[in-house]
Amino acid sequence: MDAIWEHPSTVFVVSADALMASALSTVLSGEFGPSVEQAPTIAAAAARCAEQADRDEGRSVIVVDLAQTEAPDPALRAELVAANTRARVIVVAPVGPFDGIRALLELGVHGIVGRDADPEELVRAVAEAAADNVFVSRRMLRRLVDHVVRCTRREADTRRWEPLASRESEIVELLTRGMTNREIARELHLSEATVKAHLGRVMTKWQVRDRLQVVLHALDRNP
Repeated sequence: MDAIWEHPSTVFVVSADALMASALSTVLSGEFGPSVEQAPTIAAAAARCAEQADRDEGRSVIVVDLAQTEAPDPALRAELVAANTRARVIVVAPVGPFDGIRALLELGVHGIVGRDADPEELVRAVAEAAADNVFVSRRMLRRLVDHVVRCTRREADTRRWEPLASRESEIVELLTRGMTNREIARELHLSEATVKAHLGRVMTKWQVRDRLQVVLHALDRNP
């Protein structure tokens, strides 16, 4: 991979499936090297993160593999909430009903990656979490956007677009289609740095903090 990512101090992989844990660790080790470790439970990973925080060893990311597609049960919700106080949490899950995606976002996770996502999306999610950003993989984002569109069934207020320059509007439009910065750059014949700079200006104008909120704002349904 040729991108330069933000590197977390440690990445802890948690999965009840030994094969999945190994696969996730292998993908992440290819980018983040020996900082990737496996933990038996979410609680164990959170405890390790707390130890590292006490030693001021930087920001950790916990990657949690979920086999379920529905919203997490109360016990799992409690574990994820507790883990979020110690580290940035990324959830890897099957692409399921919107309610499951929404429930995870409401818990404050920093990323949701589909089990069918490209390896680069997982790496990007961890890097974005390490930079204190939120990342949703393409199919998950598409599910979220589709839900918002079905619920609103009306055009966004065009006045919300007035503060944007034409290039910024083009980039936001492509972002709502689930395109990555790299794909947007290729589509508009720009550099990724230029796309990122435009998105930064959009976030400042709209007073939002991440790509997901840009999409929701563009669809006139920023909660």
